[in-house]
Amino acid sequence: MPRWFKFIEARSLMCVLRRTLFWLHLAAGLIAGVVIGIMCVTGAALAWRRFFPCPRANAS
Repeated sequence: MPRWFKFIEARSLMCVLRRTLFWLHLAAGLIAGVVIGIMCVTGAALAWRRFFPCPRANAS
């Protein structure tokens, strides 16, 4: 096998590895962003809960 063929094969493998790592990193970042966003929204809802009291049901 010629020497340049091994270089091109290694470069192609590296390109595939970089592309795979990029997409895994992007997916992990998006998932983490969604989780953090949900935590922000629920935390804000809990902080504002005391300003909007729930109506009490009549016990009689």
